[in-house]
Amino acid sequence: MLEYNILDVAMYISPFIHNFPDYKTIYDNRKEEFMRLGMKDLNSYFVEFFSWSPIPFDCLFRIHMLLKKLGITKIYDPCAGSGYHAFLFNKILKYEVTAVDLQPENFSNKWYNVTENNCLKMDKIKPSLLILSWMDYQELSEKLLDKYKPNYVMLIGIYHRSSESQKFYETMITQNEFIEEFDLIPFYEPIKKEKITLIKMLK
Repeated sequence: MLEYNILDVAMYISPFIHNFPDYKTIYDNRKEEFMRLGMKDLNSYFVEFFSWSPIPFDCLFRIHMLLKKLGITKIYDPCAGSGYHAFLFNKILKYEVTAVDLQPENFSNKWYNVTENNCLKMDKIKPSLLILSWMDYQELSEKLLDKYKPNYVMLIGIYHRSSESQKFYETMITQNEFIEEFDLIPFYEPIKKEKITLIKMLK
C-alpha cells in the first residue's frame, strides 16, 4: 500500500502549476489551506481537478521504469476526461499520448488537449498501452479492447466498488499476464483504495 499526501504530488507538478491558479492557491498555503477546507470541499476539489487519481511521484516513477522495460512508446487514453493521466504520461514522462473523450471535461484548468470524439468510432490505431481509467461498464471496456487490441493495458480506479467492474477486473487478471499492481491510499479519503494495474494482453 502506498500512502501519500498532496506534497508528494505537488513536488513534481509544481513546474506546471502557473497554468492552474486554483491549484497554486492550495499548494502555496499547504497545511493552513487544508485546515480551512472541510472534507467535503476537499473531496469535491479532487474529483474536479485530479479525476480522483493524483499519483504520487514514487508510484509514477516505478510505472515509468516498468513501461521503459516493456518498450512502451505510444499510449492511448480513450476516456480521458480532463486529461490528467495524459498530462502525466506526456508532459512528465514524455510518452506519445493520444487522449479522447466523448464529452471532455470543460474545466478552465484542463490538463491536456483532449479530442472530443467517440472512442469507438475513431480510426483504428495500435497503441502500446491502453489506459482504462475508472471504467464502470464492462461492455465499454470489452469493446475498447476488441477494437484497439493493445499489447498492454493499465487499469486505474476502484474496481471493487461494483460487481460489474469487479468481474471485469478479475477476468483481466486471470485471462492475461499480470505484471504489476499499485495500491494507493488517498490521504483525502483513506477508505477508498485505488488500484493501478498493469497487464499484458494474451489475446
